[in-house]
Amino acid sequence: MVSELATGLCGIFRRLRASAPRLALLSICALAPLFSVGCNRAGTSNAGAPKSDFERKLATVRRGQYVKIYVVRRKDGEPLQADDKAYLRANTPMETGMWVVTDDARTAIAGANFEFEPKHLDALDKRFTVEDYTNK
Repeated sequence: MVSELATGLCGIFRRLRASAPRLALLSICALAPLFSVGCNRAGTSNAGAPKSDFERKLATVRRGQYVKIYVVRRKDGEPLQADDKAYLRANTPMETGMWVVTDDARTAIAGANFEFEPKHLDALDKRFTVEDYTNK
């Protein structure tokens, strides 16, 4: 019922857009949110959809405009412990620009302006799963 009403309002909106005075157009636009269903237009993004903690933290690192972004998780899926974090610090370059850990402590995200050397990635691979999120 609600979606039919919203679809009807969208159809009215499209017809009125070309010929109706702006007041009528504004009235219809003002009523549409009351039904909490919008027009289903192709290409509409889910900008209002809540993001996961991982997505928010990844976005934080992306805003840093780093050349490389690495996502590090324990192989067993457990939260990162203090010794894991110490291992990360000891086996990654000091010049790594940013480290962010998710709220559940299961994922560390690194932003760097260079690629980690094979020796760093090899050391990390012994204990963690490392994914390159640079272009994901």
